[in-house]
Amino acid sequence: MTMTRIRNLILTLITLLAWAAQPGAASAQDCSGENLVAKMQREEPDRYQAMLDHFATIENGEGIFWKLEKAGIQPSYLFGTAHVTDQRVLDRLAAVKPVLEQSRQLIVEVSDLDRNLAQQVEIVRKYGMLPEGETLDTRLTGDEQKLLAAATAAHGMPWFSARRMKATFLALTMSIPACAKVAMLRGKKVLDAQLIEYARENNIPVLGLETMEEQLMLIDTLDGDAQLAALIEAVAAGGTLSEDMYETTIRLHAEGRIALLLSFMEQKKQDFPASSKAMENFEGPLIEARNRSMHERALPELESGNAFMAVGALHLPGETGLVRLFRDSGFSVTRVTNP
Repeated sequence: MTMTRIRNLILTLITLLAWAAQPGAASAQDCSGENLVAKMQREEPDRYQAMLDHFATIENGEGIFWKLEKAGIQPSYLFGTAHVTDQRVLDRLAAVKPVLEQSRQLIVEVSDLDRNLAQQVEIVRKYGMLPEGETLDTRLTGDEQKLLAAATAAHGMPWFSARRMKATFLALTMSIPACAKVAMLRGKKVLDAQLIEYARENNIPVLGLETMEEQLMLIDTLDGDAQLAALIEAVAAGGTLSEDMYETTIRLHAEGRIALLLSFMEQKKQDFPASSKAMENFEGPLIEARNRSMHERALPELESGNAFMAVGALHLPGETGLVRLFRDSGFSVTRVTNP
């Protein structure tokens, strides 16, 4: 695997955990997928209504920007990001910068993006690559090998390199459309990275709640068979599924309804059973468990007041989401309608 491939993999895996990609061209839109929620509304109105009914049951499903207040301390803010390069998401910076400028500290997911490349490569090798001499070929039929080889090649990864990756890491990497990876390699940064950059330019301290190694360790605990089956299912479906999901995520973030993605997936269980099983395996360790960990680690800083916390938007809603967890910790948490 070349150094370019390794660097691409590192950036991808770091940012994917609430979905998406890292540093793109100056276009307003990186990809040209279709909004699948709008498509369902147009073509399957009954399923669309069932999706909305499910969405209505998700606690704190509306909103990506929240104000946290407690007597005796300055308010803090919780911002749900989307880890993408698309300009429609990056435009939200203008709305939150005035709040960030007045904050004592920026709190983000990952703390060690600045570690040197050699250290990053070693961590990725440790958690993302199969032991020497092993490949995914032994777990695939001939037709499945050909299918995945064509798909990875379209993502800039020849199969002789991709087959050396653990199934879970390959599946997560492939879930990002190739068009977004092109943007990644051109240098534009995702929303989270731009927040970090802006904070440092304005001498605002940045605290990371997790390390890169902690995140990769969690990914390594996922069921590789389930993730590989989901990857094969998605690739076999053909078309532009990954681009469509990317576009759908961006649109829902722009609407402040990112939790609707969970309801959409609930409706799609029968169409993509392997992907549904993989998502269930994904949610526990990579969303719910991390919610509790991030809550515990961020709480002392929020108790000190005047902090700005920015994490993937899917960490906010639900009974185990950060909005609920901070309310349970004694904060009054209210939605800020702008952005």
